[in-house]
Amino acid sequence: MIELVAAELGIPEGNLQINIENTQADPEDIQPCQSYAGLVNSATVLSDPGGTGLAALAKVVSEFISPDMPMSEEQLASLSQALALRRNTDDKPHYAPAGQWLDALAEYFGILTTDIGWSVDDSVLFVADKYFVSATEGDDMNLLAFLHLQLQVLSGS
Repeated sequence: MIELVAAELGIPEGNLQINIENTQADPEDIQPCQSYAGLVNSATVLSDPGGTGLAALAKVVSEFISPDMPMSEEQLASLSQALALRRNTDDKPHYAPAGQWLDALAEYFGILTTDIGWSVDDSVLFVADKYFVSATEGDDMNLLAFLHLQLQVLSGS
């Protein structure tokens, strides 16, 4: 597990072992192996091997935000509400993978900042550089803006 996490984060395994050694074995604290498993699982979803998660999210975003107009707060609120309400409905099957991708983003970011102890700024940069690249390749500026807004929400900014 340590090798997978070290490879994912691009850091030496020894640095992760130091974090494990300094983690208290308190039942109220999350155990390092659970954190690392969550990080690896989230990374698998975010890497989006078939391209379905970001494609689904792009489709949802395009339903609410016109490509030739900037996003408004009302559109973002409607988009967020629709993702929350429709992710398990048959009439909008693309909402489920879009929601799963956003859930993985939230879990991944939370593990970096809370369990691993990275700063919010470092985590924002790392996640954007690692997982938003495919959004920029498609030139979907609204999707990219939505993803950056999600990171702002997660970071508390």
